[in-house]
This record gives sequence, C-alpha cells and structure tokens, in this order.
Amino acid sequence: MTVFRFLIRVIRVIRKIPTGQGFLVVWQFPPSCTSLSHPNESCRHAVACYVIAISSLINKPGDRKLAFERAYNWAASHVNEVPRWLEEAKNNVDVPYHPQVGFLKIGLTHAFRHLLLGTDYVDAIQETLEGGGDTDTNACIVGGLIGAASGAESIPDEMQQAVLNCDTLQGSHPRPDFLHSVQLPDITKRLLAKNPI
Repeated sequence: MTVFRFLIRVIRVIRKIPTGQGFLVVWQFPPSCTSLSHPNESCRHAVACYVIAISSLINKPGDRKLAFERAYNWAASHVNEVPRWLEEAKNNVDVPYHPQVGFLKIGLTHAFRHLLLGTDYVDAIQETLEGGGDTDTNACIVGGLIGAASGAESIPDEMQQAVLNCDTLQGSHPRPDFLHSVQLPDITKRLLAKNPI
C-alpha cells in the first residue's frame, strides 16, 4: 500500500463521517473503504483504529491517552491481531522495521508507541526514518498520528514547505492532479470545517 493510497483512504473516511455523530461512528467507515483495495481484516481494523485515534485527537486536542484508549477498546472488541500490535505499542516494544518491509503493523505500532510516549513530531519522524525499512510509508503513518496529536504548528515550516511545494509532475511517474500536495491546505480546511463541502 502506498503512502498516498493510505492517506486517501483516511481522508475519504473522515469526509464521510456524519457531523455530530461522535467517534463511535468513525469505525464503520474504514473497513468498507479499505476493503475496496485491501481485503485483509487486520488491515481494515488497523485503519479503523488509526482513524478512531485521529478523530479523538480532533475532538480532544492533545489527549493522547484517550485517543489510544478509544482505538484500543475498539480493537479489543474485534477478534484479530491488531489489539496485540497496540499492546506492543503500549509496552514500548522495539518492533523491527525489517525484514517485513511494508507490513502495516510496523508503521501502526510505532505511531501508537510515539503517541503514548509523547514524542514530538520531529523526533518521531527522525526515529522512524532512521529505522529503515519502508521509510516513506512508516513515516507517513507515524507523522499523521503524531501530527494530529501535536497540531500543525508542531511541524517545522521547512518540513511543511517541502511537502507543499513538492513538484509532483517530476519523475518518471507524475502524480495525477488530485494527488498534488499544493491542495493540502484547502483540503485540510474543508475537512475540518463544521459543514465541509
């Protein structure tokens, strides 16, 4: 799964959340959206936990413990391996970044581990990149959750500008228009608006 596909799934899910329905409704959308391209049950449940945590952080900014508890409680009520991944995060288990490069468990476990440790954005991203493996995917997963926990202001301007000014038309496989990062500020405002269009 590419970083952009993961982000698009999360954005699609968040956009579909009915206004005023609370975080409990959030879990209903990730499994159905994720199953369109990745039918693995653990993947669907991992994405649900990720979205539940981010939804919690949007509603209760900075409350990392509550975000983890909500995600874990939902996961624990479903029979699969994701609760064990979250327990590893809670116990600060050193989950290796390889040899299982690309395994969603790696990025998810490290994201929730940093969430509970209170790691700041830059340190979480740096540790994730230094771990090796599927660095862009893992950093995306970690960065999304820690960014939600810390707020956009915690992301250094030079890191924000590198993403916002990235020329996605360069390279041998240019990205389609709907994936151009220059749209992120507008998309973010619409997603966080009370009545998104």
